[in-house]
Amino acid sequence: MKQKPTIRVGLIGCGAIAVKRLLALKETELGVPCLLFDPIKERAQALADQFGGRVAGSAETILCDEEVNAVIVATPNRYLYEYGKVALQEGKHTLLEKPGATTAAQAEALEKIRKDCAKKPICKIGYNHRFHPAALRLFSELQSEEHGKTLWVRAAYGHGGRPGYEKEWRFNRQLSGGGEMIDQGVHLLDLVQWGCGEPLELVSCDRQNAFYKSTEEDNGFLQLRSQSGARIQLHCSVTQWKNLFRIEWATSNSLLVWDGLGNQNYGGEKLVLFRRNPKGGKPTEHCLVPETFADNSWSEEWRHFCHAIEHGEDKLYSNLRECASILKLIGDPS
Repeated sequence: MKQKPTIRVGLIGCGAIAVKRLLALKETELGVPCLLFDPIKERAQALADQFGGRVAGSAETILCDEEVNAVIVATPNRYLYEYGKVALQEGKHTLLEKPGATTAAQAEALEKIRKDCAKKPICKIGYNHRFHPAALRLFSELQSEEHGKTLWVRAAYGHGGRPGYEKEWRFNRQLSGGGEMIDQGVHLLDLVQWGCGEPLELVSCDRQNAFYKSTEEDNGFLQLRSQSGARIQLHCSVTQWKNLFRIEWATSNSLLVWDGLGNQNYGGEKLVLFRRNPKGGKPTEHCLVPETFADNSWSEEWRHFCHAIEHGEDKLYSNLRECASILKLIGDPS
């Protein structure tokens, strides 16, 4: 039996998300850290000591290293396109943390580079929420005919920030490309776009500066319409003083409700089905995903990325084309 080639990973950016990525490598045993870079060398060294690999002197060293065949870019948004472009030109499989780029034009340019590369590398956007057990079950349920067509979706995702949050990179347009919409809002858009399985049309996009003294929004309100007529309302917020993640998905026969992300910040994760009573009155209730605090989404996403590397781009969730669609919907914050 032919042995699978080892995925030798170069990691650019060694913050909190990088730790989650390296833990996923370790848990799945799919790939090994090879080179790590961060502008703060001590952070890269700490992760190299913990997970293995060598510290690189620059991002460019990783991108041009022949030993590295897959790159994870876990940097502020501004650098995703810059590093992703070189990685794909070099033919390296690439995982760009969400949102994958700061504009739709950047995402489209990356896709062209990827397609033009003789090695046909995989490029995935890091939307780990798709790999939560509630997300996977919700998507499976929506594919069945028993629930009927989607009527409407209502979703909210938010936290309360922290003192000085407006001074962090997420509120610096030069680094982030926007505010709360391009931070948490894109997660909701990715899930809804995935679940609807058809193009979405923007009805309205309202950015609010409610609390933090910043040029970027701390609340985003989106109304959308699916090609088949479903209405969608999304709210992302950093003035949600009690953390919240909730998606309500109404179909002609059911209401599916996803609460929580399986961690201490957003509470236990569960998916509940409320089946419409055709005679009216109280619906029947079925727990599809019992409450859990085990978040395996990072490991499951990495397994999926590795599977796509082996079997081809058509098996990939959250690709560059989907990335461009999401960024077109939120538009330019200016």
